Amino acid sequence: DDLFEARYPFHEWPLAFQVYFRNDTLFQIISNDTIQFVRNNSKHRVKEELFCSSPLTIDLPESESMDTVNVNRKSLMFSLYVGRLKKGNRIDYPLIDQDSVLIQVMDVFIDPSEILAVVKQEQSKVHEIERDSMSIGLYVDKRVPISNITSISNHIHQYNENLNVYRVYIDWSDRTFRYKKI
Repeated sequence: DDLFEARYPFHEWPLAFQVYFRNDTLFQIISNDTIQFVRNNSKHRVKEELFCSSPLTIDLPESESMDTVNVNRKSLMFSLYVGRLKKGNRIDYPLIDQDSVLIQVMDVFIDPSEILAVVKQEQSKVHEIERDSMSIGLYVDKRVPISNITSISNHIHQYNENLNVYRVYIDWSDRTFRYKKI
């Protein structure tokens, strides 16, 4: 393995961290900790690693042979993540009930009543002509009740029925996301 070192630009250039590749994985060594970064389309990727940085449990349903579509303009898509807190994150969020279904945008949890504000904010980032062409990808844990998904979709469509809302599935045979319009 080729080992690369990153050094701080201070007196004597002390070691900041080291990195090396093995197969489809980048390893970063900081002090005595090793962090693994798995290539997104890796054949070695497993379900647990897919949303490992999220505080939510998100185990996407498999697409199998369902009727899904290809989303061509992913630059016009933003994502909402829906699931329950992972057991290891419950200490960080003591006021959240462990059975609560949460919505995450970027690194923030939002209330369902805030969905429209988030949609409007995301629309403001694109050209006015493309705003009705935006898509929202719902990355929803397969154990979340369908009523939660329907409620989120209804909030968005009440605001603008032209927006495309997709539930995201995964096809493990080729490790790709599949989108089904809601």
